[in-house]
Amino acid sequence: MCGVIEYRAIDNKIELSIGTMKTRGTEQYWGTTWISLDTRQIEYSEMFSGTIQEIEISGLKDKFLVKTIRELRIERIN
Repeated sequence: MCGVIEYRAIDNKIELSIGTMKTRGTEQYWGTTWISLDTRQIEYSEMFSGTIQEIEISGLKDKFLVKTIRELRIERIN
C-alpha cells in the first residue's frame, strides 16, 4: 500500500543575472511520488519539467531563446 503525492507548478517566473549574463523565462513542472505506508520509503517517483528562457550576454548582438525539457524517474533498488 502506498500514499500518492501529486504536484504541479505552472508558469513559475525565472529571472537571473550573473555578471555579463541575464536570463528570464518561465518553468513548468509536474509529477507523482508513491510512498510506502509501511516503511515510509519512496517506492517510485516521476517528474517532468520544461523551461523557456531568453538569454542576453553582454557583447553579443542578439538575445537567444533556450528550451529545456527534463524527465526524472526514481525507482527503489532491492
